[in-house]
Amino acid sequence: GTRVFSRIETMDEGKLKRLESLGFKDKADKARAGLCPFCGRQPGSFRDEPSSREFAISGLCQKCQDETFGK
Repeated sequence: GTRVFSRIETMDEGKLKRLESLGFKDKADKARAGLCPFCGRQPGSFRDEPSSREFAISGLCQKCQDETFGK
């Protein structure tokens, strides 16, 4: 079967502050709240470990990762 990965960590504060400094305070606020900065939803689970790691980098949920980077 398919293994599902839960989110393991969120974006660190340094990345969030950088987003704010670039004019993306709304996206940083969503990520701080544990939400996807693009769609504002709870991230849920991820298809694989690289997707879970990407969440830690960008804060994007699986759906927004797929839409941004392709499946």
